Amino acid sequence: MTRNGWFFEARLAAVKDVLPLAEQITWLKIGIGELLTFHSAVYEKAEMERIPLDTAAYKIVEDIRDYSQLGLLKKEQDRLQQQIFMSNMIMTTRQQTLVSLMRLQALGVSDIEIKNMAQLIAGTANGNTNNGWPTF
Repeated sequence: MTRNGWFFEARLAAVKDVLPLAEQITWLKIGIGELLTFHSAVYEKAEMERIPLDTAAYKIVEDIRDYSQLGLLKKEQDRLQQQIFMSNMIMTTRQQTLVSLMRLQALGVSDIEIKNMAQLIAGTANGNTNNGWPTF
């Protein structure tokens, strides 16, 4: 075997365990640019936190996972804020209705009269044009 052949075989033996991962990376279309960015980030994190490279790599992956989860939490927070806003609108309308009912009762309007007025208003809102009066 030539010197170059032996050198190639030795290098191949050294990286043979990582070849399946390299194939997956290629299949995922992760290019050299992305890998160099990750490489650089690992070295920066290791240097900043004075930790081993493998720990830094793991921490970066955790940071990415946490960032992704924060995005999901932000979406959920937005959805809940919309629900709260709609609930507040409904509660405000109900509160205004209750205040109006209390004013009517304070003016001496009976519950039956209030119910009849509500039916009259509901009938008008539903398209009845007879204003709630019976037609003959």
